[in-house]
Amino acid sequence: MLTEGRKFMFWTNMLFCIMVPAIIIVIGAVFKKHPPKKINSFAGYRTVRSMKSQKAWDFANRYSARLMLSCGVILLVYQQQ
Repeated sequence: MLTEGRKFMFWTNMLFCIMVPAIIIVIGAVFKKHPPKKINSFAGYRTVRSMKSQKAWDFANRYSARLMLSCGVILLVYQQQ
C-alpha cells in the first residue's frame, strides 16, 4: 500500500513527466507555425552561426522547430514506459 505522501509524490512525478514533453511539443508547434521572421536576441534558435545571415536564421529555426516536435513526441512516448 502506498501512503498518502507516496501517492502524492507518484502523481506529481507523473504530471511532470507528461508536462515537460508537452511543453516541448507546444513550443515546437508554435515555432513551426510562427517562426521568428527577423534575426533577434529574444526568441528563436539563437547561435552565432544561425545569426550570421537571414538564410541561416530561417533554416535553423525551421529545423529546430521540427526537431523539438520530434523530440517532444519521443520523450512523451518513452517516459510513459
